[in-house]
Amino acid sequence: MKKIDVYDFDGTIYDGDSTIDFFKYCLKRNKKIFPFCFKILGNGILMGLHIIDLTEFKSRFLRFVRYIPDIDEYLADFWKNNSNKICQYFLDNMKNKRETYIISASPEFIIKPFADKFKNVVLIGTDADKKTGIINGRNCKGEEKIQRLNKVIQNYEIENFYSDSKADLPLFRLAKNGFMVKHGILSEFREN
Repeated sequence: MKKIDVYDFDGTIYDGDSTIDFFKYCLKRNKKIFPFCFKILGNGILMGLHIIDLTEFKSRFLRFVRYIPDIDEYLADFWKNNSNKICQYFLDNMKNKRETYIISASPEFIIKPFADKFKNVVLIGTDADKKTGIINGRNCKGEEKIQRLNKVIQNYEIENFYSDSKADLPLFRLAKNGFMVKHGILSEFREN
């Protein structure tokens, strides 16, 4: 059985929400996105009224990428400007070169430029098209994270799991050791 470490991303490795921060970065750089804010607000209301679900809301939200002429250049610059939001404990853990999985509800295309810097990291995130924002499948959250992990690896044991949210309870329950993360500070996870 293969021992692995698993991390959530937003609020866990990245001190904040990378999707929201990337949107703000794009908004500052490209004013064509500004009118799109009204659509986001309207879709937020629809989600609050349970007319659309979280996956549909996120898919509609991510459509702002259609206004970005060179998404890869934007992402590279975003990570150059936001690398200071990566928690030091994660960088220290990466020195151990243990097989590591980052599983996030954020779109893979946003996290990928960061994750690609580490040879021992496998990234699993919400599958969204970086040119259209359309989500393929389900939002990678809760039980979906386990289903997605099981598609990538079999016969594993999660040695250490790190997250900032009890929404990741299914993964905490699978892990030998669980750690809650708040602004880069670790504490042992307790379900109660």
